[in-house]
Amino acid sequence: MERLEPIDEDTPIELYPGFLGYIWDLELAIVDSKIEFMKDFEWKKYFDALQYLPERILTMNLSLGATEISITEDSHLATILDQVPSIKVTLDVPDNQGPGGGAAHVFFIGDNSDYKSAVNDINALMEVLRTDFRSIACDK
Repeated sequence: MERLEPIDEDTPIELYPGFLGYIWDLELAIVDSKIEFMKDFEWKKYFDALQYLPERILTMNLSLGATEISITEDSHLATILDQVPSIKVTLDVPDNQGPGGGAAHVFFIGDNSDYKSAVNDINALMEVLRTDFRSIACDK
């Protein structure tokens, strides 16, 4: 995952080209109404359910065709989104921060993609994750 390169010191992240959202301290912030539903997914329960399970390979039907993603007990939302080709995830770690500092994973429309593909692919991802979560819950 590459580091976020700031445009300048004055431009808010929400105005960066292709900005979709970010994750800060495991909290998801979405400003786009078409993918805001991602906040409704029970991320903590899903990741808790993955503990002690073997790697899961999930197949998604994306804009460019079928794509497999790998999910392990160490996965988190940023590592999952980073596997979706139409999404670009960057790490925002400000330089010279003190002990109370933090980092954000910021996600954008991928370099070779467009808004419609990114939204469609996020919808496909969320459907696969909801199905996987139901599957895990039924197995217990």
